Amino acid sequence: MNRQQLSVFQLNTDRSAEAHDIALATAYNEKSDIIMIQEPYISKDLSRRITKWHPAYQCYSPTDNWLEHGRPRVISYIRKDLDIIITQLKPPHIDPYALSDLLILQLKTETNYSVTIFNIYNSPRGSPTRPQNTTQTLIDTPDTYLQGNTFLCGDFNLPHRNWQPSYTGNLSPASIPFNKWLEEHQLVFSSELDKPTHSIGNVLDLAFCSHTLHQQGLNTRVAYHLDVTSDHTPLLTNIPWISNTTNTLKQLRPKSLDPILFKSLLKTNLTTLNAPPRSEAELDQFTDDLVDAIHKAYCGSAKRTTGQNKGQPWWNDECSNACIQYHRNQIDKQLFRQTIRKAKRSFYRTKIDQAQHTKDIFAISKWHKTTGSFHSPPLKDPLHPNRPLATGTPEKQTILINNLLKRDTEIGDIPIDCPTVPTKQLPPPIINVQAIQNAVLLAGNTAPEADELPTAILKEAWSLIEPFVSQLYYSCLHLGYHPKSFRSAILAIIPKPNKADLSSPRSYRPIALLSVLGKGLERLIARQMSWTSISHKVLSTHQFGALPLRSSVDLTTCLTHDVEHALNLNGSASLLTLDIKGAFDAVLPGRLIRRLREQGWAPNLTKWLSSFVTRRTIQVRLDGTTGPKTNIECGLPQGSPISPILFMLYIAPIFKMGKDTIKFGYADDVAILAASNSLDDNVTELNATTLEILTWGASEGITFDPGKSELIHFSKRRTEQNPDTTPTITMGDLTIKELANGKPYIRWLGILFDKKLSFKWHTKELATKAIVIARALKSLGNSIRGAPPRLLRQAAEACVLKRAYFGAET
Repeated sequence: MNRQQLSVFQLNTDRSAEAHDIALATAYNEKSDIIMIQEPYISKDLSRRITKWHPAYQCYSPTDNWLEHGRPRVISYIRKDLDIIITQLKPPHIDPYALSDLLILQLKTETNYSVTIFNIYNSPRGSPTRPQNTTQTLIDTPDTYLQGNTFLCGDFNLPHRNWQPSYTGNLSPASIPFNKWLEEHQLVFSSELDKPTHSIGNVLDLAFCSHTLHQQGLNTRVAYHLDVTSDHTPLLTNIPWISNTTNTLKQLRPKSLDPILFKSLLKTNLTTLNAPPRSEAELDQFTDDLVDAIHKAYCGSAKRTTGQNKGQPWWNDECSNACIQYHRNQIDKQLFRQTIRKAKRSFYRTKIDQAQHTKDIFAISKWHKTTGSFHSPPLKDPLHPNRPLATGTPEKQTILINNLLKRDTEIGDIPIDCPTVPTKQLPPPIINVQAIQNAVLLAGNTAPEADELPTAILKEAWSLIEPFVSQLYYSCLHLGYHPKSFRSAILAIIPKPNKADLSSPRSYRPIALLSVLGKGLERLIARQMSWTSISHKVLSTHQFGALPLRSSVDLTTCLTHDVEHALNLNGSASLLTLDIKGAFDAVLPGRLIRRLREQGWAPNLTKWLSSFVTRRTIQVRLDGTTGPKTNIECGLPQGSPISPILFMLYIAPIFKMGKDTIKFGYADDVAILAASNSLDDNVTELNATTLEILTWGASEGITFDPGKSELIHFSKRRTEQNPDTTPTITMGDLTIKELANGKPYIRWLGILFDKKLSFKWHTKELATKAIVIARALKSLGNSIRGAPPRLLRQAAEACVLKRAYFGAET
């Protein structure tokens, strides 16, 4: 599609929730590509970063930490289907608090035609928060941000005769340097002269553009006919745009599948598959042909999403009629807003009333935990701290790869075929048709990779593909080879919860979206290895995680028992927690395979595993953009069913170190317990064990994060209750004090351990969380309306009681 212009809708919504909702709906109906909101609605709980959203638009926030920098006073929206490159720019060396009032976006085509758009809120002179500061922030902005096509819009609160000749009041002192700055950068006023944009009659909402855009025909008009009940009037701008966009392929909809047609096409496609593979090349081809046969049948029998009708789900005919009546002066502002509130209330009540299954109530019960979803902010590069923040999506993807997926230790890997001597002989994995079916079909509807094949489609096709899948899995284990297409992953970048600094790469978690068919093979082998690890005592009895019949609460119960046993003998106990930095991403393939051979795993299995962990490729998906393929030489894919057990086997030697201490492990969380008659003896043993673990980790390329290590002493003696006087631990160059977090407890595996093992802080915190969930469920039904009582009771048992009783066994 050849796009000639971009439509921009700008408005100050005066913090009104209804005005903000109406503005988004109006802009969507007007087919606006960009929405610039000043003084948006912002939820009072700034930690959740909640503002108004629209399903057709991607939302942009000027700052990522609202608690620290204050509520944002500008929010921008870009239509999702524009298919253009969007970069959020942040000028360096500018007061971060001022950035809450300034949002800069650069829009660029693949042919490098670009426009930089400023969304601005300049508070009035009498404002208690940053009065008239944003104009100075603009003046301080580097000239590089204003080169090329530039468009500025927003609520400036600067009455001036240059855009309001009839104005007779006093001019703001900030208007003089601002006008001078406009002239220096050849920025032209693009709106209509002397047309009031505020109810008091002044021209406060302004729009400026660079001389080049003005010559190309950019124009802005005051849209009185689009009044959305705010005290400001919207402005509409048409920005000249040169772009030949291509329609991106939409997602296939499993629910639209025609089962009869699907099986007919699949049966025909499967006739082209070759004989059972006998080599690695043939196995790659066989895998590609099988996936292609299923995918073609799926594409031929299912529909793709249209990308249309993405309006607000609660906006109904009553809202549309009220909008028309309001613009015809048939109803007033309050009645229009009341209609909007009624429509939203009715929509969500209907969703609650129509809940028929427990999963529906579980989903609804999470509404109170909703957080805002925004375009990723500019990222800093810890490997190059002096470089400016990365603003472009390709640059962000590179930083995430370098910091999250590549090893940062000096120790190198060893060859995959490094000779070893096994300590025992473990049985090879035994697979059968039923085990294969369970591994593939009973795993839930996990997100598919680029092959677009979810579990639901494999279930539909199973009667036809079962012999081919079985042959594929048997051949993979027999040849000791993992097909190339199964080693290719799309990496979805997910923000970690409760992270204050979203500009740090470590605030994100990369999740590998792998082929569902490939994950079936990985899950099949993982289950076999987990059971063998337990039955043949490959792993320590205190190493939990990714193992059947072993939970985190079981592990904390073991820990509590050992501490209580020491106290009952009138002794003391000391607990030190360690955190393995990087976890899955720190695993070196050659050293992993050597460890597996030492442990005695079958040769064909270790050969398959060496193929699984080497020559992997990933594509990072960030902000809806998928980057190029990148080779990954280390680490285990997060999201793979077999990665957890492989990581546990990789770090298994840790739990055999330190003869006089007990080691507890759950995934990458490690705890060391020492018990004796004195805290000094405990610390001596902890120091010795920690030194042994750190030395081993340095030789194996495993690093620990000292900043996450915590220490607590358990003792009945009164003289040993003050954390300021108890012995400390030395971990490298860092000294770890008891309860250095400033709290009377440490948190490990979700349990709060205090010095007296009273667990009063644990129960208090869980009770608070349970009450929050209970109140949320209580709001979902009453004697008149709401969800069925039986579902609410099930949800209360599963959510409230489960939360309140977590760790009760401990």
